[in-house]
Amino acid sequence: MNDDAVTRRQDDAAKSDDAGTRGQGDAGKMSPRLRVPASPRHGVPPPPTWTLPPGWRLHYLPITGSTNDDARDLALAGSPERTVVLADEQRAGRGRLGRLWLAPRGSSLLFSIVLRRALEAIHCTAACSVAVTEAVEQITSLKPRIKWPNDVMVRDLKVCGVLTEVLTHGGRKAAIVGIGLNVNLDPEDAGLPATATSLAHECGTVLSRAAVLRAILERLDAYLALDDAALGATVQTRWESLLWRRWQEVQIDQSGASLSGVVEGLAPSGALLIRTAGGVVEVAVADVS
Repeated sequence: MNDDAVTRRQDDAAKSDDAGTRGQGDAGKMSPRLRVPASPRHGVPPPPTWTLPPGWRLHYLPITGSTNDDARDLALAGSPERTVVLADEQRAGRGRLGRLWLAPRGSSLLFSIVLRRALEAIHCTAACSVAVTEAVEQITSLKPRIKWPNDVMVRDLKVCGVLTEVLTHGGRKAAIVGIGLNVNLDPEDAGLPATATSLAHECGTVLSRAAVLRAILERLDAYLALDDAALGATVQTRWESLLWRRWQEVQIDQSGASLSGVVEGLAPSGALLIRTAGGVVEVAVADVS
């Protein structure tokens, strides 16, 4: 790794448990249990035939340490925007705050995307979160929403996490956006926390991971066709419209200090706007519940 590569993680923007990590949380209302491959004892489904939209480059790995690390190496070597690293299993996948991301082999979508746009990390994250949300609704008819800043929720349960890392090398910037989407797994068998779910569990049917991936990339591709100014403005508007619990009261935890208020929307910076008894405040780093 080159000494002048500098990585900043956007993993301190919020503090909730990641959907693929083991943890504790309040149980939400669960749909009838679906038997889907959740561990080797259930068998691993055969790998699909991955097809990407025109202009996208795929690097597929059956097993890897971390797709974000692999994509970072490719970006440092000059790989262009729309490069995708996809794995069926990660041995060192990570979520926010360095937590280990766990997903049974062949059950989920575990991939990272190289972006080279003049956007802040939070808006790179937002673009991908919006694309995931729109694609999931298109494929499943579920109504996912984005829990600020970067978790995709179905009802009150997390189904996807997004982690953006920004690097500079030789005067060039790149964003590596890692996405972990629980597709075909049983949350209980997979050992997920009670705050997490999967698409198959919510739909009651096993889904094509290849179809879900292509739908996500097609949605993202439409946004990437815009210039930087239009991309930022369009993503900001769409992100705000998809906010989880918008116009509802939430609890905000900021490093031990807490407040309650109603989710109003987003500031231009991407900070969350919360209306409290004392007026509207901007929340830049917090856990929302």
